[in-house]
Amino acid sequence: MISLLGLRRSVPAFELNGARPTNRLQNDFVEDIDEELVNPTDKRIFAISTAFYRGYSVDKIWQITNIDRWFLTKLHYIYLMERRVSCVVLRQSP
Repeated sequence: MISLLGLRRSVPAFELNGARPTNRLQNDFVEDIDEELVNPTDKRIFAISTAFYRGYSVDKIWQITNIDRWFLTKLHYIYLMERRVSCVVLRQSP
């Protein structure tokens, strides 16, 4: 069993803190994704999330943002985990 304390201290716990929009595909926080990725603003994290949903790879986001690949890989892991969890929840709902 995973310790919740250990989970909260990890990088993927970022997703547990509510720093994400509720509807990823219709993201009101980001108007122009490429512009937000190029310019470091407070909306950049949401632009990265939207980029993953639009099929951008970690390398492509790294080339645009120059954010450390390790961090982008962790964010991509969160994205993949969210996709897996949403599929499981959809299958189990009545």
